[in-house]
Amino acid sequence: MLTLGSLRDPLYSGGSAVPGNGWQHHRARVAHAVRYGDEDAEARARADLKAARATDYIQNLVASWPPLTEEKRRELAVLLAPEAGAP
Repeated sequence: MLTLGSLRDPLYSGGSAVPGNGWQHHRARVAHAVRYGDEDAEARARADLKAARATDYIQNLVASWPPLTEEKRRELAVLLAPEAGAP
């Protein structure tokens, strides 16, 4: 009988994606974990997928912007990295 343990592969270990595979790699990891009933791997893969999709969205959004002034860069930096303890 095949089990998830017998199908171990470094790509499914919860580590980062292979460069260049994009968020589709994480979607495949979710499908693999669901198929074999590995709830922990599924949760990790879903979290990685969400982060990869957000990264892709932000990269595309930033690429469409006109050049930013230093003041606007500072404002955006504060939004993306709030100080510790801020709501």
